[in-house]
Amino acid sequence: MAENILGPIIKQLRKQKNLTQSELGKMIGYSQNTVSNHENKKRALSEKGISKYAHALGTTPQELFMKSQNSLTQSPISYSYYRYYDMGLPMGIDFEADSLKYQNIHKVALADELMGNYAGDSSIFITRINGKYPNIIIPNRSLIAVKKINSWHDLKNGDLAIIQVDNKMTIKYYYYDQEKKLISFAPNADDNCTTSSKYYLNDLQDVKIIGHIISYTVIV
Repeated sequence: MAENILGPIIKQLRKQKNLTQSELGKMIGYSQNTVSNHENKKRALSEKGISKYAHALGTTPQELFMKSQNSLTQSPISYSYYRYYDMGLPMGIDFEADSLKYQNIHKVALADELMGNYAGDSSIFITRINGKYPNIIIPNRSLIAVKKINSWHDLKNGDLAIIQVDNKMTIKYYYYDQEKKLISFAPNADDNCTTSSKYYLNDLQDVKIIGHIISYTVIV
């Protein structure tokens, strides 16, 4: 799941509308505890959850992100630098593994508050989604932050992972069935472009984990 950066803005808008956490939760089908965890950035927000909050608070997801960015500029900001690959990754189809190898590596500065607990993490690189494919979970042109990892043990169910098989990479959801010892890499449920890949633990030698997407920012 992506890092939650919208909690403080949701809290601010809720108070402006004189709503309690419980009242807002009832409007969107969440418990008071869930709303509290979202507002305090203790729980990640899904794209569907962001849309629910935006609708209940009379705004749009894009405006929530813009308000979040504007709030960061009102106080002193600390930045960290990350590697940036300008080529972009397609969402919804396989792509060549060499796409990341031969790109000129730039540096990009991002606010530490925007990156949350990942601020300054040297294993993170930044790129963007590049491709107008149907039913994708992350919109085209969005900036994504990818944390490089070396093992599937570092993944949690529901993570958007970048995996490599032979010379092909793809972005899929990671799920692990502990009882069956079976790992699945699944596309977005509405994605008809790619299919699920399933591997038993003993069959993972041909699968390389590049990293997982920890956050994304929609560019409008």
